[in-house]
Amino acid sequence: MWDENLLEPLANVLKDYPLRQLLTVLKELDQKQQDRIEQLKGELDGKAWSPSEW
Repeated sequence: MWDENLLEPLANVLKDYPLRQLLTVLKELDQKQQDRIEQLKGELDGKAWSPSEW
């Protein structure tokens, strides 16, 4: 997980365009992974409470 309080100033300080782009891509990838983790937690919870699993 990225700390937004640290990322934004870092992105603003970076003068090197490729590094700034890399930081942006990593941030987006991290967000997609976090979203996927939450989705899988929901699916797992749904399966755990399914009567067919009892």
